[in-house]
Amino acid sequence: MFGFTIICDYHNQKLPESDVRIDYKNPQSGRSHVFLHHMSDAFRNDKALFETKTLIIGLDGFLLNLERLEKAFAVSGIINLLNTLYDRYSDGFFDVLRGEFTGFVFDKASGELFFYMNQTGTKAVFYVQSENCFIVSPSLKELLSLSALFIQKPILDVDAAYSLLVMGGMTGNQTLAQGVRRLLAGEKLHWSAGTLSVTRYHDFNSVSTSIHSRKEAVTRLDELFRRNIQLEYERDAAHAGQFVATLSGGLDSRMNVMAANAMGIKTKNFCFSQPGYADQRISQKISDDLGCPHAFVSLEEGNYVLEIDENLAIHEGLVFYVSSAHYRYALMRLPFPATSLIHTGQIGDAVLGGFMPKPNAKPDYYSKRLSSKLLHKLPAVQPQEWSSEEVFRIYNRLFNVTVSGSYVTEHMGMYLVSPFLEPDFIDLCLSLDPSLKVNSRIYIDWIREKRPDVARYTWERTGFRPDAAWKTDMSVYTNKLKSAARRLTGSRMKHGMNPYDFWYMSNAAIRTFVHKQFTSNIHNLDNTELKNDCVMLFEQGNTIEKTLVLTLLSAMKYLGLKT
Repeated sequence: MFGFTIICDYHNQKLPESDVRIDYKNPQSGRSHVFLHHMSDAFRNDKALFETKTLIIGLDGFLLNLERLEKAFAVSGIINLLNTLYDRYSDGFFDVLRGEFTGFVFDKASGELFFYMNQTGTKAVFYVQSENCFIVSPSLKELLSLSALFIQKPILDVDAAYSLLVMGGMTGNQTLAQGVRRLLAGEKLHWSAGTLSVTRYHDFNSVSTSIHSRKEAVTRLDELFRRNIQLEYERDAAHAGQFVATLSGGLDSRMNVMAANAMGIKTKNFCFSQPGYADQRISQKISDDLGCPHAFVSLEEGNYVLEIDENLAIHEGLVFYVSSAHYRYALMRLPFPATSLIHTGQIGDAVLGGFMPKPNAKPDYYSKRLSSKLLHKLPAVQPQEWSSEEVFRIYNRLFNVTVSGSYVTEHMGMYLVSPFLEPDFIDLCLSLDPSLKVNSRIYIDWIREKRPDVARYTWERTGFRPDAAWKTDMSVYTNKLKSAARRLTGSRMKHGMNPYDFWYMSNAAIRTFVHKQFTSNIHNLDNTELKNDCVMLFEQGNTIEKTLVLTLLSAMKYLGLKT
């Protein structure tokens, strides 16, 4: 895993791999600190680990706005920029940065460590504290092997296990390891001489409704979207010379691709789905009309479901293992080289109304769940902790599960970007009057008024062109009719981008693999209640629910967790 491993008050000499290492021992307190940086080759000039007379500063990942910040502050180079930003904003400078990053500032004199996750939580950072040491690491497995807390075998966090079995990932800052926590989107960790606190330096709960005009909303959305498109493609231009982008039958990816091409940027597009599905047909048509190369990676038979170990090593039990397995499978089979950035439309629909509750619906914070069979085992959400159900879902579904594709991309030495997955854009979406976002209406209005070419092609989700709100409303009924027709003709299971139940029934290799994984690992679960629940979910559940169980069992084995 790429990023920083920081070990405070720790004297074991067996340390993980690193490209840069700084050791510091406080002359007054005698406390020892080790800072390790393991870097990917992508955007090497955006990364740094260095020390001054008073500080040790680190930044990992890449910055969308690096060149713009260098110009604004009249500096050159990441070290000069970070020093300048610290002088101007102190440890608060991280909220000026945009991109896929983690970073920290360590004050030598006070021994204080401030560690930051980027505003959308797209990188992995784990931390643990014991009486005698404090450790930060980008790898959960690495942290468990380092931690002085776990002289005995690491213990499974049962509450986190139920989150995985219901939501397909963690809620809050849980990990599957008891006592180990994860730094979340927009959070700042502060550690000083045995005292640990975590706060949000960028909090989407604090955004208030301020835009009530449809016209203003459309104008602001398009202006910020255009800025973000320019940022991500400007940064890629200096590295790649070609631009690789996902393209499906949905709105989000086509918004990205068509906006880039309208700016004169020719993208190389790739799509991955079941052959013949709408994603393939629509993305091919868009690419042909734009004159762009188009690659299709077939997911036929679903054999990527067999790759549990490869995906588990990336996600470490944070999310169910097939969550982004199809994306990894596709990246590895592209007929053209993927370079520094993968351009996507990730989360667009979610922040433009997809995560809003239905009008007048009863509160259901866990509505974006993958299984309901064990829903009663999750703790009740405390509404006072969240400004809305939408914000709860943004943190606990979007940032904790949906963005798992970012882990896959970074694991392969690249970064995933999206004009929608940017804190200013999310802030803007949350500032819109909820009535504007019902059934994605503001999205349709935006496309119709500012991006009409996008509406020339059918929207996979509705089966209609996205040029009128009534079509989105009508699709609720037309999709039910289509589903009924497929059920009568026996083709319902085969329909979809990832028809897991169809693959399970038709592919003997998947059935054999799934059952072998279950029978080989279920005996490792000693907690009787949890074990019985896993058996029930596996035996009664659909294919996705079976993979939830497999993820838990295999993650326990991978991380060495006991109950």
